[in-house]
Amino acid sequence: MSALRLFAALILAAAVLTGCAERPDDPVIIAKIADEPVTLAEFDAWLEFEGHDISAESRARRFDAFIDHRVHLAEARRRGLHDNPRMHHRFERMLAQSVRADIEDALPPPAAPPEDELRARYEADPRTFRVPARVRPAIILVEAPASMDPAARDARRETALALRAELEALPSENRPRRFAELAVRHSAHQPTRHHGGDLGWWIEGTDMPEWPDTVVDAAFALNAPGALGPVLETEAGFALLLLTARDDARRRPFEDVRPRLAREWLRDTRRAAETEARETLRQRHNAELRPDRLEEAGGP
Repeated sequence: MSALRLFAALILAAAVLTGCAERPDDPVIIAKIADEPVTLAEFDAWLEFEGHDISAESRARRFDAFIDHRVHLAEARRRGLHDNPRMHHRFERMLAQSVRADIEDALPPPAAPPEDELRARYEADPRTFRVPARVRPAIILVEAPASMDPAARDARRETALALRAELEALPSENRPRRFAELAVRHSAHQPTRHHGGDLGWWIEGTDMPEWPDTVVDAAFALNAPGALGPVLETEAGFALLLLTARDDARRRPFEDVRPRLAREWLRDTRRAAETEARETLRQRHNAELRPDRLEEAGGP
């Protein structure tokens, strides 16, 4: 049902509920409900509002439905719904929504987004559409818990330093293979020791509670595959990192994000048009707003 037809149907129902429906001087009575006559003109109006024709065939086929409709309205009146503030509120809300829908439907469709405006949106903030950096580190964790005897812990530190020195002596392209071999022999990190120490991809800004910030920061500080980090002291022992791959932070190309920018431009343009229409309607009805009085006595 269109907004206009819904509006008309609501007006008719309200008129019936309040007993204000107009009847011709010499009406054709087709029924009586609650001692009130129901006219052929009212039936024809109901058919029209419902979107049906008013032919004799349509009248015969839909007569029972109309009678049920009028009986329900009579019952609503008997229950006092026509005086119920909630029903008045619902009726007013439907009227307001009908007008709002009509206004929004009348708004002209926005034109195609101007290319220069889309470019301007893209360039407005360099952080927009940023793809964070990611690294793929490998680890050798030489076990040395904080509760270990200090002398024994120092010996484990020397082991980690010796492993780093051995790896540093190799060309960077040869380090990953040797690192994997050493991880099997020396690493206490069981999930990775038989996988070359591979920790998988770490994405910048992602929370990684398993590792202290010093380890995470050291991994992102490695700038090229094959690079070694310093030996890091942790509560579990001494960690040695090797970078196996890295993707630096970048910004998605304009062409990739243009569809999103266009959708956002159309959305914002539509909202601007709706705001302008709302302000025009407020001015037409001399709306005066006093929000400063909302806190006055008598409020909730």
